[in-house]
Amino acid sequence: MGLSRLAGLSTALSRAWGHAELVRGGHAWVYRQYMTDRSLLPLEAEARAARRGLWSLPERERIPPWAWRRQQRRR
Repeated sequence: MGLSRLAGLSTALSRAWGHAELVRGGHAWVYRQYMTDRSLLPLEAEARAARRGLWSLPERERIPPWAWRRQQRRR
């Protein structure tokens, strides 16, 4: 395996681990429309159940990023 290919693999693994940690901590939503890693779903469910991060907010204060962007475009 060449060095550039190894670096690419390392970057991909770091990105995947980072996404998982953000979701696990309740700091990110799983965007189901573009989801490629189904292992994020149980992590989001775990964060919701534990009321971590954004899941600790009252429901009316939680705005998914895609809904927020849509609202901004209408302004």
